[in-house]
Amino acid sequence: MYGQLYQLLLASDDANFELACQLMHNGTMSKHRLYQEADRLFQEATPKSVELAIAISEVLDYNGFFRNRRAWNNRWQVSDVVHDYEDEPKWQTRYPHFIKKMHLLWMVHYTEPDPSGEFSFLMHYLLHHDQPDLDFIAAIVEEYQGKFRISNDRYAYYYGSDETKARIADEEQYSKIDNDYVQEVLRRLWNIRHKITHLTISGYKVTEFPKIINEYPNLTSLTLNHTRIKELKLSPHKLQQFTKLSLQSTPWKTIPAEVLKMRSLESLRFNNNQEKLTQIPIELNTLKHLQQLFLGQNQIHFNKEQVKVLATFPSLKYLSLSNNNLRLLPANISKLGFLETLALDHNSLDILPSYFEVPITSQSLPGHRKYVEVLRKILPRTKVEVFYIPDDQ
Repeated sequence: MYGQLYQLLLASDDANFELACQLMHNGTMSKHRLYQEADRLFQEATPKSVELAIAISEVLDYNGFFRNRRAWNNRWQVSDVVHDYEDEPKWQTRYPHFIKKMHLLWMVHYTEPDPSGEFSFLMHYLLHHDQPDLDFIAAIVEEYQGKFRISNDRYAYYYGSDETKARIADEEQYSKIDNDYVQEVLRRLWNIRHKITHLTISGYKVTEFPKIINEYPNLTSLTLNHTRIKELKLSPHKLQQFTKLSLQSTPWKTIPAEVLKMRSLESLRFNNNQEKLTQIPIELNTLKHLQQLFLGQNQIHFNKEQVKVLATFPSLKYLSLSNNNLRLLPANISKLGFLETLALDHNSLDILPSYFEVPITSQSLPGHRKYVEVLRKILPRTKVEVFYIPDDQ
């Protein structure tokens, strides 16, 4: 019976195809068995089997290709078949929905030079289709390890001292991402919200914290870079859940008090915000699981006292003080030997005090290169990133 059905499905004339559709819909054949056949045919991944699987999926509105891991693992073989046959009139007429989703898949993976643009297509798909295929969205989210971004990546290309000013002006004129936009995207993701573990929201027209985030049960990582959000309206339960938080180029003047309630926090990024930090807040040492601390683009006075503060952090392994206008390092920096990585890039580091009694191979080396030799000897187990790029390069 299935052999006859498959002949009808592959027939070039519409009458036979319609007959196959009737057989699948009128109860003559088990839909459960047809779903299993579609999964098997996708896994077989030949041009004939892929067309049959797509036909069954389209006729029965079955999303097994995006749900079944074994079928999804063959997505690129399936993609090649669609690419080869999508322009045929038969395919255009019978399989338009599947072809459209494959186009989205191609845009997600192949659009250049869009480092974070894949989710722009997904957001457009979510907002401009009355019934978007959430199984398809979920499959993409799973492929990206639970990540979803609400951002417009055209603004990722602003660099230099005028980055913020130029970017804000551009966004205010052109960007569609505002409070309502963010809320609507998160609302439309509601039925697959449990799939999302990391959420990025970026846009200077976003001024309100979307409290719907508290209802995303598995969300543990949040990035709010380049927004104007001033409050973290997180529930007590969600505060306990978070392991990663990033606040970069935001209106925050100090690290929010809510951060100290994030008892599971492992990674914190606080860079280039409205007011620059001048000290490393000692209160952060109450975060027993904090392993990564990114404090680049601040004005931290990195002295002996700051080293003593860092020495009280129980789990810290990675510290970034890049772009802090550092010119010299404190004498007790050897106390940071517990760090696995110390990032000091994009600092001048042109003063090497006499208290570093370490022989230098050549006194003609620039300051940051001398520090490389010093730090290799006094922090032998720590990977230290030290380089400097002058403003005119």
